[in-house]
Amino acid sequence: MLGELRWRIEADTGPVPWVEPNSVVGFDRELEFHRAKQHWFRSEPSLDLSESPVEVIPDYIDHYVSRAASSQRAVVDGERFLDAVLWLVRRLGSSYAVGTLAVWRELVQAIPAQAACEKVLVAIAGEPEPFVRDILRNVIRDFFDVGGAWPGWQERMRTEVEPGIVRSIEAPMIQGYETIDNVDARRFADGTPRL
Repeated sequence: MLGELRWRIEADTGPVPWVEPNSVVGFDRELEFHRAKQHWFRSEPSLDLSESPVEVIPDYIDHYVSRAASSQRAVVDGERFLDAVLWLVRRLGSSYAVGTLAVWRELVQAIPAQAACEKVLVAIAGEPEPFVRDILRNVIRDFFDVGGAWPGWQERMRTEVEPGIVRSIEAPMIQGYETIDNVDARRFADGTPRL
């Protein structure tokens, strides 16, 4: 099925159906997670993941949303879209999914902020892998327009979600990354070069 997703992206013909990421077969999930983890901690991106499900599935979802939006067809609802992003991050360690799919943040922002934020916070709280928690932090930043790049985000969030949730969202933003140096993003937390 992974090959079919690749083919649909490359063929770029007609509408494409929504595919739940967890239904995609034809690869070893544990191996792909391990490869994504290795890729995260490499200072040089020598590990090519372009044909990996870590990148192919997000590319397919991006292709689906783009095709649906351009043809005025119904696009997947925000909750389902957010679930897909969280699955890609938590099960495959895909930071690529966040960077690629954040352009469709309006899908996530269309659902009640309280529920969406709680879903991400639960994922962070239950995640044992520090690098995945860091990627989930990027979900908060990139999908909810939270952080220093978006002036007024705290006031906006306070109007949309309960105070306890706002504090929970602020915490990872204030604490920063676990695996990346928060002063010099060119380095990992242990001081080794990242870029």
